[in-house]
Amino acid sequence: MVWGPPMEPPVRRLPALVLPVAVLLGGCKAVDPAPRELDDLLHWFWQKYADGTDEELAEGAVNLYDAVDAANFEELSDGSISDLDRDEAALVGITDQDPAEAAGVYLVNVYDCTLPKLEPILLHRDQATLYDGIYDRYERTYTASRDDFEGRASPTMTWDVEYEASLLGAAYTANLEGGLRYVPTLDDELSPHGPVMLSRTHLLEPVTYDGDSNKSQEQDYQVEIYLKQSSGRVLHVYGLWREADYGGTTNSDNEGVQRLLLNSLADWDATTEQHCADGI
Repeated sequence: MVWGPPMEPPVRRLPALVLPVAVLLGGCKAVDPAPRELDDLLHWFWQKYADGTDEELAEGAVNLYDAVDAANFEELSDGSISDLDRDEAALVGITDQDPAEAAGVYLVNVYDCTLPKLEPILLHRDQATLYDGIYDRYERTYTASRDDFEGRASPTMTWDVEYEASLLGAAYTANLEGGLRYVPTLDDELSPHGPVMLSRTHLLEPVTYDGDSNKSQEQDYQVEIYLKQSSGRVLHVYGLWREADYGGTTNSDNEGVQRLLLNSLADWDATTEQHCADGI
């Protein structure tokens, strides 16, 4: 996860998306099916992260695989996505801010790795040692059992993070809540691409800048989906909504800022790919 300002060409706008009609899953109860378009799916995974069943999330993963044409996906894709609403922010306890103020972007990428190699990188307690130059200080406190998660006794892992970093000469402190959810392989029909790893992260409170800085970051929400693209590659789909002001007209609505952010997310993936190759 990257929290800097991020400039360059404009970010693409996505067309309006349509949800499919409700269907029956398993022939036993009516459920809302997973959507089939990327924008809708990123919202859906944000909503279903904690309470969705493995079957629902596996269906969503298949739809996501198809939505980005993952079987033929080679070149990084990114752009903008629609706003979160208040109900979606309330899922992580944010009720006093308007998430529509947070601009949404997405990134779809594929890189050489496997989920078993990726998992310890995502779980690593001190991310500052893995992603050099991002943090001045990074402290992650696990709020669930890592042993239970790695042993699959629990499908979820949670943590709190406090970190310090600097942006354009201004030091700041951020507090966030994050974690992982593992969706196992169910069967050949529900999980044709194998297991899925999900991540959901959000700021617990606005970022605190030192001194009289005119910068601010009020909101940040992130959802990530990792699934197998081929025997040695991982598909990474990333949705992020951020409200930030870096002074003047440099804010999270600015297309140049969004471009810098998206470029930094791509750099993050490149570093992760190297860690996979090194067996971190």
